Amino acid sequence: MSFPIGNQYAKKLKGKKQSIEHINKKSESLKKFYKTEKGKEWCKIKSKKQSKTLKKFYKTKKGKLLIQKTKKKLSKILKGKKKPIESKINYQLAMIRRWQNPEYRKKCFATWHSKKYRLNRSKTTKKLWQDENYIEKVLSGLNIGIRKRPTSYEKIIINFIQKYTLPYRYVGDFNFRIGTKNPDFIHTNKKVCVEVYEEFYKIKTFGSVKKYIKDRTKYFKERGWKTIFIDGIQLQNEKLVLELLK
Repeated sequence: MSFPIGNQYAKKLKGKKQSIEHINKKSESLKKFYKTEKGKEWCKIKSKKQSKTLKKFYKTKKGKLLIQKTKKKLSKILKGKKKPIESKINYQLAMIRRWQNPEYRKKCFATWHSKKYRLNRSKTTKKLWQDENYIEKVLSGLNIGIRKRPTSYEKIIINFIQKYTLPYRYVGDFNFRIGTKNPDFIHTNKKVCVEVYEEFYKIKTFGSVKKYIKDRTKYFKERGWKTIFIDGIQLQNEKLVLELLK
């Protein structure tokens, strides 16, 4: 397919200075062209070609160094600066529009569920969680914005502790950690922690409640802690909760 803008036109203009009037005229003509069917098709072909070449380049040593340099520059420029509300809203609207496209969603899900993506993500997160400063930042961020504490389930346990003067302390606000994990409650005299949970979220995150309990128990046991698990259904039975906590 032939297009009015090509290499021949670029060769003619190479090394020549263009006037502001000429640049403005060119810009207007290009805007009109991009709105046509030929222009849209040309943009798609060009973007695909550029995407392929950039992907190849970024895999090379030069490409990787360029990415690192660009990240450092952006970090210095944006450090301490807050994004204006308008730009945030525009970005969110753009992402909503993209997510409405079924092809885009398929690509995202295919990437997220691929073995390569999971392994890379696992490696990077493991490295990050070895850094104490990173852990503090994440936990403080969770405490401030993402999760409101205490949750409705945690409030029920707090009421039980106060009502029956049970030897437990609420630590679900990220002020206490066992390794890198944050339990909901801890015993004031023994190495016993309590985890209050909703089945739906644990199935969504871990695949099953059994896996969640197994992984969490193992992690805390390795660090010398016993774990008590209480779900949303058990919370409705006051006697059962008291038996579990005693």
